[in-house]
Amino acid sequence: MKNVFTSFSGHFRKFMLFLFLLPLCCGGNHKNIYLEVSESVFFTVTDYKEEICINKRCNSSEQRLMLGTSFMIDKTKEQSVFMSVAHLCFSGDIKIDLLADDYAHRKSAMYLDIRGTIYEVDRILYWDPAADLCIFSIEKQTEGVPLKISKKEAEYGEEVFSIGGPGGYFIGNKGFISPGIFSGNMRIKISEDERANVSIYSLSTLSGMSGSPIVNKQGKVVGVVASVHMDWHRMTYSPRLKDIRSSTEKVFLK
Repeated sequence: MKNVFTSFSGHFRKFMLFLFLLPLCCGGNHKNIYLEVSESVFFTVTDYKEEICINKRCNSSEQRLMLGTSFMIDKTKEQSVFMSVAHLCFSGDIKIDLLADDYAHRKSAMYLDIRGTIYEVDRILYWDPAADLCIFSIEKQTEGVPLKISKKEAEYGEEVFSIGGPGGYFIGNKGFISPGIFSGNMRIKISEDERANVSIYSLSTLSGMSGSPIVNKQGKVVGVVASVHMDWHRMTYSPRLKDIRSSTEKVFLK
């Protein structure tokens, strides 16, 4: 009996030592991943203006500031490339002819706050409102570390996290961390005539987090925060990973 107790006592001490070391080991790894991902995520603002011009007289029909998040996916000496959601991506002047000399005019500009320096987006490289995905570039090398896109979709119940700026709230240039769980894929109704294939995450999402990367424990992107259910604010929608990967392929394989 003494030998059994001694053996149990020894195993118990080893088990308690394991519990003590576990947060030091795994917690540190998680902390490093959060820090690494935060280096790639930036506060984004779009200044959107729209006016209708009739008989050469123009009146503003819409004007708003849209707040969101973007993350870096590529960088060279000549440019930095970012991903976000399509509903945040508007840049440049567009004139839409109506009747006779009447027209609609949309003027918008998109800005990123990168470590306290404000950059204006130069080019939108990819825009897909159906998948709600956008890729754009700033024609210079900026600070930031590109995130890698995962080749493998998250598994049901897999833990993930997102880093973004709810309401533009970044803490010391670092975004808000929101943990979550992958809950599968489904087809949802967007309008009477439109349906979309999306991934579902149990993930707290607030206004301003649109465009935030959803990342696995390896620090690779598995989704992008696109929208949230009107009634269930932990039911977050993301484009499917295959659509995310397809968008990058269309940009970088041109």
